[in-house]
Parts: sequence; structure tokens; C-alpha cells
Amino acid sequence: MDKFFKNDIKFVVGSILVFTFGIFLGCQFNYGTVLSIQGRLFNGSREATSSNATNANATNSNATNSNATSSNATSSNATNSNASSANASVTDNIIYLRNFALDSTSVKQGDRVNVILATSGACNSAASIVFRSANGVTFTAQIQNITNNPYIIVPNSAVATTYSVTDVLLVGRNSNHTTFTKQYSISGANSYAFNSNLTVIAKTSTEEANENKVVLNSLSLESASAKIGDKVYLNVNTSEKLDSLKLIFTSDDLKTFAVYTKDLTTSKPYIEIPSSVVAGKYSLTDAILFTSKDSTVYSKTGGNDTLKFDFNSTLEILDGDGKEFIYNNEDVNSLVLVKLYDAPAGSVIIINADSNTLINQELFNAIKGKNKKLVINYKENQIVFNGRDISNSKTVDINMTIDDVSSNKNVNKLVSNGVIVNFPNNGNLPGKALIRVKETEEIDDELNDNVYVYVYNESTKNFCIVDLNVQKTSDKYYEFSITHNSDYLLVNKKLDSKLVVESDDDVVNFQKRKGILLLLIGIGVVAIVATVIVILVLKKKKNKSSKDVNKKELEIENDSSLKDNE
Repeated sequence: MDKFFKNDIKFVVGSILVFTFGIFLGCQFNYGTVLSIQGRLFNGSREATSSNATNANATNSNATNSNATSSNATSSNATNSNASSANASVTDNIIYLRNFALDSTSVKQGDRVNVILATSGACNSAASIVFRSANGVTFTAQIQNITNNPYIIVPNSAVATTYSVTDVLLVGRNSNHTTFTKQYSISGANSYAFNSNLTVIAKTSTEEANENKVVLNSLSLESASAKIGDKVYLNVNTSEKLDSLKLIFTSDDLKTFAVYTKDLTTSKPYIEIPSSVVAGKYSLTDAILFTSKDSTVYSKTGGNDTLKFDFNSTLEILDGDGKEFIYNNEDVNSLVLVKLYDAPAGSVIIINADSNTLINQELFNAIKGKNKKLVINYKENQIVFNGRDISNSKTVDINMTIDDVSSNKNVNKLVSNGVIVNFPNNGNLPGKALIRVKETEEIDDELNDNVYVYVYNESTKNFCIVDLNVQKTSDKYYEFSITHNSDYLLVNKKLDSKLVVESDDDVVNFQKRKGILLLLIGIGVVAIVATVIVILVLKKKKNKSSKDVNKKELEIENDSSLKDNE
């Protein structure tokens, strides 16, 4: 082996070592820095600020200084202990609720309530609270200003009654800026004794409030009987457009069930009979009417901040065929979850989440990897998950706000027309989700039948393409698929190319792109092997050529010697 050949081998070995070291650094970059960049782009930019994490009912107009007086927003109960260094540690995929309390016990609709919140483990980047009354009335509020003096705004539509805290959802942020969630509840795997009550009082006196409340002119059912899972159509007439309508039915032996009305924006609103209902004969006894500004409770008896209404509708419930599973989210318990786990292939699970918007991870586990569908109804809109698309079950807050672009001051600087769909800060979803945005009068004024969908990135101030061919469905929904929560823009025309960066779904989940990394490694290895082969072939040819030259020279020398001898 000559010196030239040894140098070649050293070169090849050195190249392999350099390539190996490069792959090592690439691995660190891929699973460290890129995740950090991804997190900053899609999670880190979505702090629970007033601009992007407000409730539709929690605007600055109802969170005025008059509501947030020193009596309920003192420094003594909103100290740095709520956002202590323990709350900013770098522990990954673990978050603990150490302390929770409400600063106030009695507030008016629209008031600000400071929250004492201490966690440990991963950084706490967002949180939501579920409130429930003794008679089952529920609302969910997102905690704002999570890292410094956190608070909630009591929705204007919250029914005036006394509530208890039943659930708190914490969103943890890992050191690489990915997010995860952990749900604490008064019962269940992660139980917590909240011991926090909140009495909500109407903003005005009873007399004044009644004068301004939405009026229920008429309400009747089109059917006198239905099976579990059936749709029952209603005739409803009110003085104002409703955001939501909840009906309560009661039997002679005091069994009750509640249902949310769907398709309120059409001439054919309906209810679906939940799977939790016991067969029997029921009477309509209560109706809760929600608008964006207020709520009104009507009952057959009246009194206790409710208005009297002579409901004259009965409904006989018969056993169903079991093809669909329909539940109000607040009624999902361990017994319900067992049924959903055991539901046969092809089952459709419908969860009504108008009031309680926290979808427990066990609902995703019940369909994960199976031919089952989870349909989440939130007011007039839907979020649909297929079991085979679920990769990482987690509890998520599916509260959606839908408004024109003027509601988002950042997007409004770039785009003048369109509709913004906003979600809470959940980060990556359990799997691909089909978003179904129902056409309303307001949306109809903004959008055509064919629209373009983009996702807005607050860090880069750019948009990425989600779908350039969204057509309104026959049942008047705009459908598009997403894998993470952010602000989504629906517009009639393509955006200026200067505002759009190349869409790459893999950027959102770069940590899953191991195949690309392996492909790069494979290409590198093949390139090195090919280089070695080429060098060896060239070396072999060179050696052969050298041997031929030497042989020729030897023959010439022999010939010369023979001639000299002669």
C-alpha cells in the first residue's frame, strides 16, 4: 500500500467522521433548535394576551376599571407568588397545580375576578376554568394575563346564580416550546379540592334587567315522541338573535335532562335526544336563552331571577337504536367513557360543548386508532376528529370565536376583509381536526361560497396557506383541516404573495420528520460509499496502468540487454 493510497484512505475515513459528527449536530438541531423555533412560531407567539386570548364576552368594554376596583384586584391577592419561579422551571411534560383560589366570591356579569394560581413543573402558558351551578348551568372562562396577576372576566351571558369551580385546564410549555395539557377536576384521576364558589349577580336591578332581556315569544316542539338520538324540530320565536338555547325537560318523578338547540340561525332549529336520557315522558320546564350580551332564564314557575313562561310541550322518550352516542360535555363521566370505549367500529360520538368547552383526553383515547368519529358541537360550529388520526391524546379547550378581521388588530393591519377563527392556546391538537364553520348572517356578508383559508403567524407577521379551495357545503358550513390552534383567516381572494410564506404542514410537526433525517443519513452514507468505490476503482486502474508500464519498461530493458549481448 503506497503513500498515495494511504492518503486516500485517510481522506475517506476523515470524511466519514466529519459526516457522522455533522449528523450528530443535525440531530441536535432537528430535535432541539427546530422544535424551539417551531414552538416560538406556533405556541410561544400565542400568549394569553388581551389581543388573542380574550373571550368574546370579555372585551375591554366590560372589563373596565369600575369592574376591577381595588377591592377585587389588590396586590395582596395578585402577587408574584402567582407567577413564581417554580412556575417558570424547565421540567418537561409535567405540570402540577399547587394553589388555586378566586379573589372574589360575588361579582356582577362582566366583572373581572382575580385568580390565585400557583403551579410547578413546566411553565404554565394558559389555563381555563369550568364553573357549574347546582342545577347544572355551566360556563367556561379562560385565564388571562397568566404570568402576572392572572384573572378571568365573567361572561355577560353567565346566568345569575351561584357556581362552584369543577375543572381547571393547565397548558404547560416545555423547554423546547412545545405544549401539553393537564386537567384537574373535583373528581377523576387528577382530583383537586377547589373549594371555590362564585355568585354571579345581574349587572342591573331585576326590574331593569327584565326590561332589557331577550323576550321568548313562543316555543313549541314539532314532535310529541322521539327515540334516543333522534332530532326533534322546534318552533322558536324570540325578540333577538340567540347565540345558544338550552332546554331542560323534567319527568313526573323529577328525572331531568338538558339539551342544546342547533341550527338556531335557520328556520328549522332542532334538538338531539342525548344518550344519557332515561326513557319516559317529560315536560319542557325551563329554557335558557343566551345572546352575546346577556342570558335569560324562563321557567314554568318563575321566581329566583327567572321569568315565568307557560311551556306547553311534552316529549315521550323511547329507547334508541344505539347507532350514535350523544352527550352534553358536562354529563360525560366514567360510566359514559366506558360506553364510548366499548362503542363498536363505525360509531359516531357527538359531544355538545356549548357551556363546558374542555374536551377530556379520555374522549380522544376512546376513539384513538379506531374507526370512530368524535363530533364536537360548539354553538353553531363543529370540530370533527377521526380515531385513526389521533396521535397524542390530550385535553383541549375548543372554545371558538368567529368574527370579522376588524376584531384582530394585527391581522387588520394586513387584510381589510375576511373572517377570523380564533382558538384558545392548545398548541398541537390530539390529531388532525376538521373545522366546520357555520354560515351566519354576519359571515354571509363577508364571504362568498368559495373561500381561501390561511393561518396567521404573529411572530413573522405572515400567513401560510391552509386551503385554497374551500367550498361552502350543502348544509352551509365552511370546512378546512388543521393540526394546531392559531388564528385562521377566511377570505374571498388570494392574499398578496408578499404576505404569504410557503405553506409546509411538516414545519408544524417538524419533530415527527424522522423519515427525512433518515433519508439524509442514507443519502450521505450512499455518497460516501460511492466515493470510496470510485477511489478504489481509480486506484485499481492506476495500479494496473503502473504495472503495465513497468512490464513494458521491463520488456524494453530485456530487449536492450539481449541486443547488447549479441
